Amino acid sequence: MPVFVMSDLEVPIRGRTYREPDGTHSVVVRGRDLEPALQHVSSRHDCATLAVVGLPEAIPDLSTMKDRKLIVVDADSGRLHDFAEAAIKVGADVEWIRSARPSSERLAASLLPVGGVVLAAGSSSRMGGTQKLLLEFDGRPMVRHAVEAASEGGCHQIVVVYASDDVRQALDGHAELVHNPEAQAGMSTSLRAG
Repeated sequence: MPVFVMSDLEVPIRGRTYREPDGTHSVVVRGRDLEPALQHVSSRHDCATLAVVGLPEAIPDLSTMKDRKLIVVDADSGRLHDFAEAAIKVGADVEWIRSARPSSERLAASLLPVGGVVLAAGSSSRMGGTQKLLLEFDGRPMVRHAVEAASEGGCHQIVVVYASDDVRQALDGHAELVHNPEAQAGMSTSLRAG
């Protein structure tokens, strides 16, 4: 996913661009350039994340960040708190980094999405036909535990490749599902599907 740099920042992140990107993207900007960045976010439904490095004194109208991710970066804890609180009030997903100059690795980890694929199309042949992914542990099927572990591990998107309708029903909307009609041909077919 491209990272559109709208300020005079040197951001050594994979996928960065200084031109208007096509498709889903993130934006990183200095606090002094926040207003044009918010206008960009408002005009682009495919702008998923805005990172602001060095927050401005006044908090602007952040309503355009509703249902989007806002990363706020500043060394001032009070300013971080106030910005985060204002963003949460309008429905933004907020992450903050307390630093005057965050490392490129830390910023990249926040800006670039991580996806996970859960392979759930196996036949459980070594289990004697019992679908191990449907066995309950702590009141939930094992496949749900796998999805939750991926989510808690930082995956922004989780795709579950399944073959059995029982597995699909056990997930009940907890992940993006991809059916693999060729599951009997082996795990590689599930990897390709995911």
